[in-house]
Order: sequence, then C-alpha cells, then structure tokens
Amino acid sequence: MRIVTLTPGATEIAIALGLESAIIAAGPNCRIPDRVRGVQRVDFGAAHGAPMAEVIADRVAALNPNAVLATNLPNEISERLQSVPNLTVIDLAISSIDELFDGIRLAGEGLGAGSAAKLALRGLSYRKRRIETITDSVQHDARPRVLFLEALSPLLGAGYWNPELVALAGGRNLHGKPGVAPRRTQLEHISVLDPDVIFVAASHAEFGTVRSMLDQIADAHSDWGVLRAIAHDRVFIAEATGAFDTPGPSMIDGLEVLAYTLHPHRHRTPTSTVNLLHVKRDEKGLLDLTSPTDE
Repeated sequence: MRIVTLTPGATEIAIALGLESAIIAAGPNCRIPDRVRGVQRVDFGAAHGAPMAEVIADRVAALNPNAVLATNLPNEISERLQSVPNLTVIDLAISSIDELFDGIRLAGEGLGAGSAAKLALRGLSYRKRRIETITDSVQHDARPRVLFLEALSPLLGAGYWNPELVALAGGRNLHGKPGVAPRRTQLEHISVLDPDVIFVAASHAEFGTVRSMLDQIADAHSDWGVLRAIAHDRVFIAEATGAFDTPGPSMIDGLEVLAYTLHPHRHRTPTSTVNLLHVKRDEKGLLDLTSPTDE
C-alpha cells in the first residue's frame, strides 16, 4: 500500500489506522511524526498557469500511489484526482465528531484496515463518552457561557466542530454555529455578550505573540478589563494546531482540553500535548500568562 495524505486530518486518520509506514507523501500542512521517515511533500503551488486541481493531480499521480486520503477537499481537486487511473480516492467530509467517526470507519474499509478502524474508534468513543457522562451531570446554570475564538486578529468566533466541542465539554457557546465556517466578531459585540469564559484557539503564529496581542486589546478598549471572564480570570489560550483546527482524531484532544478548562474540578488533567495558557491579571492590571497545570 502506497498512500498519499493531502490534508492534516487525513494524515492523522492514516496514523490512527496504523498505516504511517504506508504514507509516501503528504500535503504541505500535514504534521508528520518524527518516527515516520521518508515522507515527501506534495507541493500545492500552481505551475505555468495550470489550474491547481490539475497540478495537484499530476503531482500525486507521479508518486504512483495506490490511494489518496483527504478531508474536505475542494470539489474540483477531488474530481480531478478521481480521474487518475488505478487510484483509490477517499475524500472524507468532516465537520463534526460523528462525521469524524464515520470517516475513520470509511477510511479503514477503503484502505483495508477495518479492524484497526474499529480499535481506533473504540478508544476515541470511550474518551468522548467519559466527557459526556460528566457533562450530563452538570446543571444548565453551572455551564459557563463561553466565547470561543479561533483567532484574535481578526476576531473569529467558533466554527465547524468547535461549537459542538464547547457544548460537549459543558459550556454554552455564544458565537458561531456547528458545521458553519467561523464568523468575525467585534470587541463591542463581546462586551454585550459578557462571557463567563473566553477561550482562544490560536494558530501557531498567533500563539507566540498572544501576550502582546491581548495587551494591545486591553490598552485600546477600556471596557475589556470589566468583562466577567477577565474579572474572574477565566481567559484561556490554546495552541490550535491539531486539537481545534483539524478534522481528525485530535478533535478528542481538544474536547478533553476544553472540558478540563471549563470544569477543572470534574475532569482529570489532559494527557495531550496541547499548549494551554491561563490568562490572569497581575497586581498592575496587566495580563499574565501561566500554564493551568502549574497552578
């Protein structure tokens, strides 16, 4: 088996199925574990003015794979790949946890790893049910009103699977709907919402500058400091990579991180490697970042 994974979620799924040694190439944004050697990168850049779908299909075909695994590919790319002879194309549409589980099952069947898919799903389903069982015991009034932001610049509310993660973790999502792309919001709107918790899933690039970005917001908007979440030190920043920005098994890592963040006394400390920072005010009124697990 020679597999090309074109999206980060697809790469995660292939690895969860125990097929990492069969991955010969991956898309430019896919995260490849250090233990997986010899994986080439599929360049998504257009060449000589040709349509991207044609370029990608030609570059994939040149690798001579048996199968391509992807998540949420644009239709024109998926259709062009399906025209490549002797190539199995598995393009999974995933915007929720149920669709993730269905996708893992379909990928297992299509790649001859049905037993591995059942085993992976058993573990992921157990972790999800454990969170749900605890959440079911939380009264409605004890579920914090959560503003989930997918970016600080610009301010983007929750989209796709993240509103679902908030609800499963025991929160009430204030901005964004499941299965829909994240929408912009404004600080003025946040002031009206006055959330109990602000949770920012920052990109890798934003995560490194999050302190200065938050200080700039606080300096420019005097009402920022009186928000309930700020006043009660319930602002959290997570590095989104994998856990909140990828339609793959790491969605469950994101669920566990959110559940622990919203209800730390009910949930165990997450074992995932998601970087999580707790934003607090110091004596001077400035914002201070610490790791929740260090508190």
